[in-house]
Amino acid sequence: SSGTSGQSGGGITWNEVTGTSQTIVVNNGYIANNVALVTLTLPDTAALGSIIEVVGKGAGGWKIAQSAGETIHFGNINTTTGITGSLASTATYDAIRLVNTIANTDWTVLSVQGVITVV
Repeated sequence: SSGTSGQSGGGITWNEVTGTSQTIVVNNGYIANNVALVTLTLPDTAALGSIIEVVGKGAGGWKIAQSAGETIHFGNINTTTGITGSLASTATYDAIRLVNTIANTDWTVLSVQGVITVV
């Protein structure tokens, strides 16, 4: 992965991802900035209440990928559990905030800007 790190604001450390993939670290925000799709993979371990934020900047958009056993709850819609499930932006500046609701496996969307594709 490539990009800059260390910008802080609102209790979240922000990271600009200029490559095409990044493993997410809890309580961090990611600005996806590439002409190609930026895939951000959920962490394998996360404590209850951990926060993740993703903001689009590059034309390629972003996708939040899952590992085995992980699910994201988006209102009354759930992603497919495991590595085939994901959330993805549909426009450059789409943004999302997630909170961990079951340690290590389950995330819930707290807020969103834009139209998100749920798989």
